[in-house]
Amino acid sequence: MPNNNTRLLVYLDACVFIDLIQTPPHLEPAKTIVSIIADAEQGKCDLITSTVTIAEAWCGNAEIERKEPSAEVERLVSRLWNPAASPHSAG
Repeated sequence: MPNNNTRLLVYLDACVFIDLIQTPPHLEPAKTIVSIIADAEQGKCDLITSTVTIAEAWCGNAEIERKEPSAEVERLVSRLWNPAASPHSAG
C-alpha cells in the first residue's frame, strides 16, 4: 500500500517536451503540460525524464524548426534540467 506522504511521480517523455516547445502554451497539449509543471512547482508531484530527453527535445527540435522556443517555454523546460533540484539526485 502506498505511503500517504509519497507524492505522485510523473515521467515526461521527449514527445511531451516537443509538444510544449512546438505548441503555444494556451493551446492543447501544451496547456495541460504547463499545468502539470505548475503542479510540480507547487510540490504536488515530482517530474522525471531521461537525460536523453535534452538532446531529443531541445536540440532536435531546434534543428527541425530552425527557431528558438519562447522565453516562457525555455523557463519551464530549463527548470527541469537542474539535477540539484531533483529530490532523487545523489547530491
